[in-house]
Amino acid sequence: DLPGVYSLSPYTPEEIVARNYLVEEHPSAIINIVDGTNLERNLYLTTQLMEVGVPIVIALNMMDVFEANGDTLDIKEFEKRIGLPVVEISALKEEHIDELMRVAYQASLNKRKATTVLQGTDLKHLIKDCTTAFNGLRVTHPLFHAIKLIELDDLEAKDHPELVAIVDAFKQTYEDETFGNDLEAVIADSRYRYITENLSVLKTKGTKNLDKNNMT
Repeated sequence: DLPGVYSLSPYTPEEIVARNYLVEEHPSAIINIVDGTNLERNLYLTTQLMEVGVPIVIALNMMDVFEANGDTLDIKEFEKRIGLPVVEISALKEEHIDELMRVAYQASLNKRKATTVLQGTDLKHLIKDCTTAFNGLRVTHPLFHAIKLIELDDLEAKDHPELVAIVDAFKQTYEDETFGNDLEAVIADSRYRYITENLSVLKTKGTKNLDKNNMT
């Protein structure tokens, strides 16, 4: 839980440190702290973490504020759709921390296969090809590295220049209506689209928020 970490792209020192730890230090589990009052922005990182083959528990933080606003979230359905255990907490009030630790410990006892929310996109075959290439190199967390390569992530392209040709060949035959062959933008848009269509829809605004909106 480092300030300034909103993705695993190498844009800030904090993101690079977090990324290197996840893929190189073999953590037993990840506790992904998600601000319940700002789901869309926070879940972007979650969709990236899912591409690393490490057990993950989502700690939905600030749920006391969320509920005080009268908002509701179908936790069971949220947990089912994202495929990860979810625990509601309030870090400030230290509520449900023991439950979070219990769930995280249980999660750490089992292996977890890496998954991606990009599986249903136009890039699924490219993702498969790149993942196969990384498997051939016996790289740990091949799915994560494959998607980073497709984004032409600076660190990934530098570490595996021999694989960049796979992505370049695909880009010559692919063009998105909005983003052209900017695959990093296509991937980012696909992540937010998945969050909006599958997870954010489970949140219901309370009457207090509606009243505030009407006042403004």
